[in-house]
Amino acid sequence: MFNVDTAEVKAAYLQRWLALLRDNFGLHPAFVHMDKDSAQIAAATAVWTGVKLSLYLWHMDRAIRARFIQGNVFPDIRRFAPTNTLLHVEGYTPAFPAVWVHGAHVLEESFCDKAVLGPLLSLMKSHYKAHPFMSMHDDAMPPHDKSCVFYIRAVEEIYNFCKECSASYLFVYLFNNWYSENEFKRWARSQCPTALATLRTSMMAEAHFNCLKYRFLKDFQRPRLDLLCFIIVTNIQEWYIDKFIRATDGRISYALPSWESRMNAQWKVFATKSDEGDLNDVYDTSVLRWTCTCPSYAYGEFLLCKHLVHRYILAHNTKVPPRYKVRQLTPPMWVFPTTKDEMLRQECTKKSIDKEVNALSARPELNHDTVSILDDSQLLASAHVAQTIQELSSWLIQHASDIQHAPRQLAKVQKLLHPIQAYRKSILAVNNMRKRQRTNQASSLTVMHEPPQQ
Repeated sequence: MFNVDTAEVKAAYLQRWLALLRDNFGLHPAFVHMDKDSAQIAAATAVWTGVKLSLYLWHMDRAIRARFIQGNVFPDIRRFAPTNTLLHVEGYTPAFPAVWVHGAHVLEESFCDKAVLGPLLSLMKSHYKAHPFMSMHDDAMPPHDKSCVFYIRAVEEIYNFCKECSASYLFVYLFNNWYSENEFKRWARSQCPTALATLRTSMMAEAHFNCLKYRFLKDFQRPRLDLLCFIIVTNIQEWYIDKFIRATDGRISYALPSWESRMNAQWKVFATKSDEGDLNDVYDTSVLRWTCTCPSYAYGEFLLCKHLVHRYILAHNTKVPPRYKVRQLTPPMWVFPTTKDEMLRQECTKKSIDKEVNALSARPELNHDTVSILDDSQLLASAHVAQTIQELSSWLIQHASDIQHAPRQLAKVQKLLHPIQAYRKSILAVNNMRKRQRTNQASSLTVMHEPPQQ
């Protein structure tokens, strides 16, 4: 038996799969969200050079809590090597952390007091969410300098925090696993100063698998791979296409997604709060860029704060949240179109300097002006086609009554009508799918298919 490293095998398979997505579908993401898995990190960095890795916020929280639960399992102090970064930290002294003195181990006997866990997580989350868009840095400063400023500030704050708690082991663990220069780039948003990712968790992927499991696979336990692929490319694909059509068609009413309902509720809360006068001397608020330096903006889910909301209300003279919203990766962080067509156009054309994820890049872009002109020019032709179909249907009904006693002619007509019957069946299936309730519970109208027989 060969001793094969499972991490290397996993990284190789992931790399092949990601390369297929890149080459066949033109997938070039600006951000890749993942947990702290070495195989995932190696595969993503090998396929997309220069991509920004972003660890999930819940993964950092879970990892720190799990480390405190382990108790006095001390980190490897031999891995700790003070770098030039610590020399720029204000208040740094070689006496802390005192790893070795004359070859003897002088660290404290316990890892850290568990009462420190809450303040530590709050501090690390502030380092995770910090970004140059939310600070008063000079825009002329190079992006690399901005990221260095945030990194040194984070190391300084975590160093002083551990020093006040007399937790040398804690600082060694944090510096080795989270605050070294290479590790900090993997989870801090400030290390990509040119764009701000939309997601911070894996909620969209989890919602997709929840839909797959409870809506379409509720009657299957460990289904065969061919059956699973068949359900994905038939039922699930049609369900998402129908959902996309309802969301983009202005003539069809469509319930707001959960994130937009939460954003509207938060908007109304900020609208009822007092702006406390003119705070331009305290916070740098810009409605044009939709950025603010207040803590509520940085820690919020939707990049909102009462300062921005009140300035929007003064400009538009309404407290009602905007109906159409587009979240961008670069300022302005939010754009509020006036019509649905304008919102869809901005969603199609929004770009990041690192190339926004676009799985349809191989297809020609849709020109909305050309489409509107073509729609106007094809009205007469469409009306003529509809009239022809109606006349043909009337003649076919009359002809069926004439040949009802001629089996051969009836069989010939029935054979010619097979494509129309298939078309009718697909239309009925789509109509049934549109009537399906959009909940996490499987609907009674869900149709399960068996794989085609060879």
